[in-house]
Amino acid sequence: MADLTAFVLAGGHSSRMGSDKAFVELEGKPLLTRMLALASAVALEVGIVGSKSKFGDYGRVIEDEFPDHGPLAGIHAALRSSSTDLNLILAVDMPFLEMDFLRYLAEQAATLLRFAKITTNPDVAAGLLSKAADLSSKSEEAPEDSAQPPDVEQPQS
Repeated sequence: MADLTAFVLAGGHSSRMGSDKAFVELEGKPLLTRMLALASAVALEVGIVGSKSKFGDYGRVIEDEFPDHGPLAGIHAALRSSSTDLNLILAVDMPFLEMDFLRYLAEQAATLLRFAKITTNPDVAAGLLSKAADLSSKSEEAPEDSAQPPDVEQPQS
């Protein structure tokens, strides 16, 4: 398991849903409970971003520093409270995410983070991390002494 903190965004007004979506049940379990179990399977530390009065019985709660400013404010609060470099942000209303996918995502992020920390050339790490979504793009050739993460081809000029 990677050194990772996971957060479930459970705040919001659920105005389109009509009731608090964190407590909507799917297969007999509230969405919040399902997402916390999923987050716990990939992270050693899990937090809920939302109201302490509403979610305090479910685990560690982080409240928004900027209430009523949407999910970006929740992500901001989560990252400010985290002590890890890697953070997984999950919305409470995504119950069909697969645990295997989240584990894969965490492993890939950890691999890229390790590469960024061991490379001797910060330009290569910054370039790789900024292009992490598309490693097939062509960029300036890296120096021969720079380490490459597993399964990533050396960039071509």
